[in-house]
Amino acid sequence: MSRTCAKPKSTHLCVFCEYWAGDADMKFRSTGMGYEYERDAIGKCIKQSGFKTRASSGCSNYYEPSREAKKLL
Repeated sequence: MSRTCAKPKSTHLCVFCEYWAGDADMKFRSTGMGYEYERDAIGKCIKQSGFKTRASSGCSNYYEPSREAKKLL
């Protein structure tokens, strides 16, 4: 497994999407870094009938940051 950092405001990744249901073990890092998360974590996309995606995937169904991701905004 591999961890990486990203910001929900500037990246439309599954891990930050309101439609993604999964546990990527997100941890808030300094304001400049955003969130650290497990990029290979698998979750289900509620918008796509439970289709499994990786946390670091992006798609056209991105809605808005989840409640957890909004903490950074």
